[in-house]
This record gives sequence, structure tokens and C-alpha cells, in this order.
Amino acid sequence: MGLPKVDIQLGEGGLGGVTPTQDGIAGLVLSGSATDGIGLNEPKQIFSVRDLETLKITAENNPLADKCIKAFYDKAGDGAELWIILYSDTTTLETVCDKTEAGNIVKKLLDAAGGKIRVLGINRKPDEMYSPTITNGIDADVEAAMANLQSLLDDYADDYKPARAILPAFAWDGETGNLINLRESSYNRVGIVMWADNEDGLAAIGLTIGRMADIAVHRNLGRVKDGAIAVSAWMTDGSKAQDCESMWGALHTKGFIFPRAYHGKNGFYFNDDPVAAPLTDDYNSLSLGRTIDKAITITYVTYVDELLDNVEVDEDGNLPASTCKYFEKRIENAVDLLMSNEISNFEAYVDPGQNVLSTGELAVVCEITPMGTLKKIVVKLGFKNPALEQ
Repeated sequence: MGLPKVDIQLGEGGLGGVTPTQDGIAGLVLSGSATDGIGLNEPKQIFSVRDLETLKITAENNPLADKCIKAFYDKAGDGAELWIILYSDTTTLETVCDKTEAGNIVKKLLDAAGGKIRVLGINRKPDEMYSPTITNGIDADVEAAMANLQSLLDDYADDYKPARAILPAFAWDGETGNLINLRESSYNRVGIVMWADNEDGLAAIGLTIGRMADIAVHRNLGRVKDGAIAVSAWMTDGSKAQDCESMWGALHTKGFIFPRAYHGKNGFYFNDDPVAAPLTDDYNSLSLGRTIDKAITITYVTYVDELLDNVEVDEDGNLPASTCKYFEKRIENAVDLLMSNEISNFEAYVDPGQNVLSTGELAVVCEITPMGTLKKIVVKLGFKNPALEQ
């Protein structure tokens, strides 16, 4: 036995702290060419536009990657974690997103990042021999890629690694009448971008992902208070955004992400943050999807420590009120700490009548009330004559 003394030991865990989630970690999947710093199909993690020098990526040897990565950091800022992978410009978007393909490009990047990627952008600058097949107003390759990407991301969400993604509205024919109505699709993890950085018509995927990485999960891409996203804007058919103003309403109704302007304000803003899913879908926007994804991540981290633990039951085989309250409060406290400014309300309920002895299962019902988004402000304005009210 040592010398007599007063031994004060610090406790741990009494404050109920929880691990912060990484909501803005992004990934870019881009067509391009191998360099001395990065090979094709080789995932890389970077944190600054200066890392382009290390990767030997330039506007000459990889114009798409150079543009997208610079646009990302222009919006997200230096220090933002970004995972990138380059693939051959002869590879279709459909193949890139196909989880059944050997060496799947998107899957390889998601796995390299250890499931941390929450927002994912995929873009392509095809080789000169490529001829798009226009169906429903855009390249058929995009429609096929949507289905593959949704299936792949559903698998990752089932494994508690949720992400939302965007694809380019490649080769848009400049018309809206025959254009696919994304609101009739069922891909609530995928948005389609019709915004281009310049007249080349290549979708502004880096710019869009950069904004997503910079804002809170519940924020709409088009939030005016966040400021204009660009001084000039084009569409993916190469036309100037302002020249397509008569089409903005139709493009919005059909669920595309595109640049729009507001009278009296400089620059261009995102019209909204829709995904390729009906308005009746609970996750019909990127912000709603990202909000539930964050809740999924918090819930998993909160309850995984409880697996295979023992729980007490009363003489009737029911869960005691104290046990129910414990499981309710665990998730409520975690969500309150990490999402209090991103949702309106959160409630959890554990039914004490569950037959845990027979099933080994505990059901916790969690309900989120999301933040509302002001999509339209109606102001009733008129004159008033006080003399008429006497």
C-alpha cells in the first residue's frame, strides 16, 4: 500500500457528450487523365486547391477536374475535406455509378473515405468521339446513371453511411416540352444540375458541391441570405441563364437545379434544391434528405453501444419506465446537442409493452419536425383611408 493521501479521480461521460457528425465531407467523381500525382481510379483526399500542384492536375491535362476542384474550394474554403477520383473519359456515367461493375468508381471512392462522404458530385467531359443519345431532353446516360446511383446509395444508407449526390443534366437540348419530369422519378438521393460554369455547357458540379459542403444540412441551396453563387451563369446547353428566363418555371416544376436571378439583386442563385422524386416523397429535397441522413448517423452512433447489453424487465415482462426513459433520453439528448439549430423538434418513444425477452429487439420510435422553408412569401398590399373607418 502506498503513502496515505487523498486521491481525486476525474469521472468521464457524466455530461453525456456525443461525437460531432461530419456533415460537409464531400466527394467528386470526375472524368480525366492520369498524371504523375494521381492515377485513374485512384482515390485521393485533399484539403486545399493547392493540392492540385501535388496531384499534377492542371487546366491543360485535366480541364474538368481543375475547374470543378477550384470551384469547390471557392465555395467551401481551404481546409474543407474533399475526396476525389478520376476515371477515363470514355466511361459512361451509367457505368461509373453501377454497383455491379467490377472496380465500380463511385463505390471505390466511398469506401476509400470510410463512409464519411455525405455529399457527392459526379461529372463527365466525354472524349471527342462520344455522341450523346438524347431521350427526354437530356443524354440517356444520365437517366441510367440516376437509377444506378440511387441503388448504390441506398445500399450505403442501409449500412449507416448515407450520402446525397448530384449528376449533370448532360447534353440538354434547350427545350422543356419533351424534357424528363424528375418529379415523376423515384430517386430521392439524386439531384440533377442544369447549371454550367461557362458556355462549354459542362455542369457546375464542383460549385454546387462546394455550396452544399459549406452550409448546414437543413439549409436550402438557394437560400438568398447566403448570397449569390456566381456573377454569371449558363445552362448545360451552353446558353446564358438569363436568356432562358422564360423556361425557369418549367425547369423548376420538373425538378432541376439551375441558376436564376432576382430583380434588384446582383448575380445568380440556385432556384431550389430538388431531387429526382415526387413532392409527396418525405425526402423530396437535398436539405430534407441531408437532415434525415444526419439523424440516421447520430442514431446509429448513439445506440450501437447498447447492442447485446442486458435490460431489466418487470414481473409482467414489460420494460420498466426508467428503462424506457433511458433509451428515449439517450437519443433525444444526442439530437438536441447536434441538431438543435437544424430541426424544429425531435421526440423519441419506447413502448414499455415490448416483448424483449422473446424477440431480443427494442423498438424506438423517433419523430423529427424539420425546419420549414419559405418557398413563397405572399404580401397583401393596398391603400387605406382612415376617414372611411370613422
